[in-house]
Amino acid sequence: MFQKFRLVDADGNESGMIDRGSAIARGLISGESPVVIRGYNQGTTTTNEPIWAQSGGSYPSPNGAAVTITLSSSSASDALAGTGAQIVQVKYVRFSDLVEVTANFNMNGQTAVTISADGYAINDIRVVSVGTGLSNAGTIYAGYGTVTAGVPANILASIVVGAIVGQQAVYTVPSGKALDLLSYRFSPSVASFIQLRLKPSKLSGMVTTEYDIPLGSAATFNSPIPSVIPSGYQVQIWCRTSAGAGACGCIIQGNLRGA
Repeated sequence: MFQKFRLVDADGNESGMIDRGSAIARGLISGESPVVIRGYNQGTTTTNEPIWAQSGGSYPSPNGAAVTITLSSSSASDALAGTGAQIVQVKYVRFSDLVEVTANFNMNGQTAVTISADGYAINDIRVVSVGTGLSNAGTIYAGYGTVTAGVPANILASIVVGAIVGQQAVYTVPSGKALDLLSYRFSPSVASFIQLRLKPSKLSGMVTTEYDIPLGSAATFNSPIPSVIPSGYQVQIWCRTSAGAGACGCIIQGNLRGA
């Protein structure tokens, strides 16, 4: 049964009722906030791979020690004084304490800008200020390792040309929080298998249990009860086709709350 909340104005007059999800989205429930995990892979094949823009790759994992995460672009026009992306907002998770930090960074084209020397994971990346081109001119990367022509050796998140927002179906639950996964939408262009993979901690590998969901077309469904992902866990959504190649996208909605 869905929980309902009464809306009351400043004078104490009731103006209606909303469900719990809407109340959280409006910031009416202290300590809880909505989370949207979104991903898109334009070229999935019969081999499992993450639902993210780096089609054909596997997702890197900085185990054992913090890494220096940087921000860069494949285009020199993505710079503070450029015509493309000028300022990018990043939500990153620190290695030392798994706290999520939100901060804005000035772009400097293909030259790397340091996000954090205590880096572990990226939860969100988006352009918040642009020049006359009105979008990012190149692909924007957040990652670690040597940066060559704007591309780091290990990519954690990216924003493809003109997209403004990153689309990687990878999310790390911050320290002291729990993530309730509530609804799922998957949109494969061909018959595919979807997998939910979990990395239990920053020092572990992926768990061996994976949940295959066979899909012949787009599907939307809700959790009968929330799937609770504990603090420190990393959620990754992967896909493979039944045959041939195709695109796959996903949108997963949840609530982040105190553990």
